Amino acid sequence: MSTVTRDQVLDFIYQENQLLDEQRYEQWLALFDAQGMYWIPAQADQTDPLQHISLCYESVDMLAMRVARLRHPQAHGLAQDIRTSRLTGNVSFRTRDDAGLHVRGHLIVHEWQGQRLRHFAGQVDYRLDVQGTTWSIHEKKISLVNVEAAFESIQILL
Repeated sequence: MSTVTRDQVLDFIYQENQLLDEQRYEQWLALFDAQGMYWIPAQADQTDPLQHISLCYESVDMLAMRVARLRHPQAHGLAQDIRTSRLTGNVSFRTRDDAGLHVRGHLIVHEWQGQRLRHFAGQVDYRLDVQGTTWSIHEKKISLVNVEAAFESIQILL
């Protein structure tokens, strides 16, 4: 793995945030490697997405279907436009080895739809693969602080 700076990591995460906020979902999806996973555990401190239920545990193929649904003109839950604003901060390097770079930060997402504002907050863990100047997400895990709460349908990608 090549040398990676904190500024490069932050730039990558900020780029990802911008793609999602601007609803450039196809470009966001291209940030994932072919085996990439997107995971939102359903319990605090959940360590295994296969042995326990999750709010979301999706491969790149499933994410592509989610993106297609977000784009579909007859998606009922999206009859009113959704706008988001997200912030990722307190980013730190966790581990760095042959498996890639593990980065942790804290995420706040504001979602506006109709006359309703919702907030999502939690810890975000990335497993990133860096090959020269090419970056990809191998796994993105979002651990919501209020994961035990009842949620209405989450229509957006966190």
